[in-house]
Amino acid sequence: MKHQDPTGELKLDELLRRARPEVRLPAGFAAGVWRRIEAVDASIGFTGEPWWMRLVALWLEPRRALTTLLVVCVLGMATGLVQGWQQSERLARERYVARVSPVSPWP
Repeated sequence: MKHQDPTGELKLDELLRRARPEVRLPAGFAAGVWRRIEAVDASIGFTGEPWWMRLVALWLEPRRALTTLLVVCVLGMATGLVQGWQQSERLARERYVARVSPVSPWP
């Protein structure tokens, strides 16, 4: 690894700083840029909030919160019914096989 000379780096920094031209911006340039940025943000509906904050604000409305809760409950009940149905069929099949099994001992 090469050892870098700090004085050489300082000289290079100074040389680059002098080579950079100083340009004066017209009056009101920054304000015009910000005005255009805000106009674009307003046209696409950007409010400055992250998407998840807008989603939380949407769910804080009682009607939507209740609807979400109702949908989750219905999905949970439907999932429980399907799983219970499958489990009962499996249990009935196992009991039938246990009852008519040819290898079970005769009572």
